[in-house]
Amino acid sequence: MKVHNTASMEEVSWQDVRKQVKILAPDIFEAIEQLEPDSSYKLYKIKYPYGATILGKNGAFHVPNAKGHLVPLDDASLNPKLQEELGYNWNGLPMSLIMAGQVDLFVGDTNSQIEIYYPCKAGVVAALRGVLDPPQSYQARHFWRMSSGTRLPFLLASIADNASFTRLRKHFNLRLHKPVTQQEQWQFFVEMANHEAFPHPWFSEILAFSKQWLKPRKDNAWNLFHLALLKRAWKTSEYSRNAYPINKIWEKFTSEIRNKQVTHLILATSRYIIEASLGQVPLHVIADETNVAGPFNEITSLLLDVYQLKKYAPIVMVTGSFDRNNGYPGFVSIQMPNLKSNLVSPNKSNKMIADMREIKYVVTQLVKKIDSGHINVNDTPFTDLNRIAFDFYHADEDKHRELLPAISIFDGIETAEKWKKTAENNLMPYRNSFIRGCVKISVLPK
Repeated sequence: MKVHNTASMEEVSWQDVRKQVKILAPDIFEAIEQLEPDSSYKLYKIKYPYGATILGKNGAFHVPNAKGHLVPLDDASLNPKLQEELGYNWNGLPMSLIMAGQVDLFVGDTNSQIEIYYPCKAGVVAALRGVLDPPQSYQARHFWRMSSGTRLPFLLASIADNASFTRLRKHFNLRLHKPVTQQEQWQFFVEMANHEAFPHPWFSEILAFSKQWLKPRKDNAWNLFHLALLKRAWKTSEYSRNAYPINKIWEKFTSEIRNKQVTHLILATSRYIIEASLGQVPLHVIADETNVAGPFNEITSLLLDVYQLKKYAPIVMVTGSFDRNNGYPGFVSIQMPNLKSNLVSPNKSNKMIADMREIKYVVTQLVKKIDSGHINVNDTPFTDLNRIAFDFYHADEDKHRELLPAISIFDGIETAEKWKKTAENNLMPYRNSFIRGCVKISVLPK
């Protein structure tokens, strides 16, 4: 395969990036303006193509060398000065501002064991907790991995037609076979996006801060800069900082609801759905026209024009977070959740329907108990759960009519309707492993 997307890195000054930082992170901008950094405060703008490794094995930070090859920070092909400037976080990710695109922070080295921790978009300052903690941070940096763009995408429409896929494979001279699993789809997208025949290169971009930025000064300007970083870290750690009382809330609830039918897996999945609705764990959203999560405008165009996808809309689900304030729904696939640990495993359809009924019951009961004051959490964001709709869907008919038909899961969603109009037959793909047991999370109308 001929690749035309390669990573790049350049050293930049504060004056080069200050206007962009002002838009993305005004609090950090104001603090740096007061700091008045001189030339010793090094900044490195690094661009990564879709699917590129940012944090690899043992949590090592990857940067491009002079040949454009991504290598761990301790690689011999890199300038020792650069290694010294950026290696202050145990050769893991230095403090970095996401400037463009999305980078996914996750745990796991094999495709079948990935657990997405956080999809970082432009404006996020990454690695703050690790660099602000003492050297022996509880972050355990060697566990973390990071890639450029969404790491767990899912194309809902099937691309299993042999003749159509052969046409697409010849167009790109693909080495891969038809993707079947979600993991194979990511590899397929990466190979397409980085091929010389791909129409528009896609990159995420980060701004890495050198060690000088974290070296204490005795003046008030540095104290204000340090305080701005601490405020950022404090706000983003609200949920984890309050793990003890949050666990007590769950203990009180589960002690009342646990019975022979409600298993640990059902409770764990229900908790995941609740935490996703509060924006505390990742879920999936529909890829939109912004191309933030990856080059999916171009990918879907190729599926329509070269593969000649006609029957179903080319909807791609990408990793994201649910925001109660932006009006966009989020989706939790029961068979394919972002967090793999302790969640319901794929099983036979009738068992999946039964499991989903149990999950729906648990989620509904928790919201009712909070809304009624039986579980008194009026001083917490848990009270916002009464503003959220939890709709449960399955592709097969539920004889008890507790689950909605999966064919209607995207009804009324503007982004989905736009993709639907691109398909020749205007059909929604719904009988796939992602939607065959799925929860839609949305804000209730006022």
